Amino acid sequence: MEEKLFNQSFVYKSYSKHELAQLYLPYNARSTAVKKFNLWLQQSPDFWNRLQEAGIDRCTRYYTSQQVQMIVNYLGEP
Repeated sequence: MEEKLFNQSFVYKSYSKHELAQLYLPYNARSTAVKKFNLWLQQSPDFWNRLQEAGIDRCTRYYTSQQVQMIVNYLGEP
């Protein structure tokens, strides 16, 4: 029997912060993934300023599909 591999591409949609963080850091506990994810987003002051202009801050719990696209363009696909 032949095994078929399915290439799952990333879906640009609204995500909660913990969902998106765990896509990038799947082997970390939820709280650890969110903390690391927040640090990644704030590493570049220019990028962090653009995210803030798009309505994101450290306490943001849900990202719109447009905000997700900005993040993925910066970090790459999870």
